[in-house]
Amino acid sequence: MHYLSRKNKIKDRLKDIYYSHKLRRISNEYIFIHVPKCGGTSLRKNLNINLNAYIYDWHEIKLKHLNPNQKAIVCIRNPIERFESAFYSKIHMKKNLNEKEKGFYEKFRDINVFIDALMNDNKNVVNYLKYLNAIPIITRYSSLQYWFGSLSHLEKNKHK
Repeated sequence: MHYLSRKNKIKDRLKDIYYSHKLRRISNEYIFIHVPKCGGTSLRKNLNINLNAYIYDWHEIKLKHLNPNQKAIVCIRNPIERFESAFYSKIHMKKNLNEKEKGFYEKFRDINVFIDALMNDNKNVVNYLKYLNAIPIITRYSSLQYWFGSLSHLEKNKHK
């Protein structure tokens, strides 16, 4: 599920260039890739205390940004539990919801309603998500491909 507008694809490409260049200048051997809703905040705190790992720019660093001498530290989670956690995390921050997010949670009051809509009216739900483009945790960040690329890219870089 990758719902990026052309503008956001360009923005993501510019971020890729920026972070690839930035990580070339960083001497840390370990780089933390923070996949949302996988316990990364707790892990990040421990890495900061116990290991010389680069832990900044979380939610931005991807595997392809690392230079050949760097290794990734990643925490992943069951994808269904992760998606459910992502779905509900925004609801718990009600005061921080923008208008599109409020509309989304009025339309899909719980994850079962959302899943039913995806199964029964996929095309319209996908179009609605493209229109929103405001809840990246449910759209853009929902795919592990965002951080790790294709399976062949992951296989090629498994030494990291």
